[in-house]
Amino acid sequence: MTRRRAADLAALRARAAAIRSCRRCDPSGWLLRPDGRASDLAVRCTHPTPPPAGRDITGPIHERSDQ
Repeated sequence: MTRRRAADLAALRARAAAIRSCRRCDPSGWLLRPDGRASDLAVRCTHPTPPPAGRDITGPIHERSDQ
């Protein structure tokens, strides 16, 4: 049995954390379609950072944004 270096283990843990937090891929790291189903092509997800929030979700939604 081979021993992994600390850097290899850290990289493995970072990839696992990125897969868990990514909404674009399945638990194995494969890219999903926008509807959440598996893609026809096997494509690894790059786990992009989520886009910034467009508005404060705690604020009321009935107010107009131009005021």
